[in-house]
Amino acid sequence: MKNNKNSTKTFESVVKQLVKKLGMEEEYQFAILKEEWKEIIGERIAAITNIISLKDGKLLIETNSSTWRVELILRTEEIRNAINTHFASELVHTIVFK
Repeated sequence: MKNNKNSTKTFESVVKQLVKKLGMEEEYQFAILKEEWKEIIGERIAAITNIISLKDGKLLIETNSSTWRVELILRTEEIRNAINTHFASELVHTIVFK
């Protein structure tokens, strides 16, 4: 079993190196962000939001509710910190709610 863990880590490191070499780090992290959004932000907010894009540290999030948009704007820093903590990097600098 230990070899299986090592193989997974090796595969993960190879993927990360390839992504970096191709200059697709932000796209890769965006895909992970979309996949892990509910875990990062919680079910309640994940249910009413849709992540649209991540470009140059600017995250665009859509919600259909103007009431929730105001709430999310008030919690922008908290959301940004949750994402950056999850990725252990400054992935998101700015969040725009649409």
